[in-house]
Amino acid sequence: KPIIISQTGAIRLFGINRPNKKNALDSASANELAEALEEFDNNEESHIGIIHGVGGTFCSGFDLEEIAKSEGDSDRLPHFGAL
Repeated sequence: KPIIISQTGAIRLFGINRPNKKNALDSASANELAEALEEFDNNEESHIGIIHGVGGTFCSGFDLEEIAKSEGDSDRLPHFGAL
């Protein structure tokens, strides 16, 4: 699973779990993280959110492999306004 969510009390952890890609976000993981953050924002039981990387790297950015596949068409790439 690319995004691992856990909660202890009022603290919610969001783990980016793509260590083989140095936790680079692709469209699917970025959308999943954005949805999880939106749900967190609307959850009255969660007061602190912490985003972290699994496997020793926080996040190396966007997955360059997916950018290469877009062939320069920016409409095929996700927009990260929610993040």
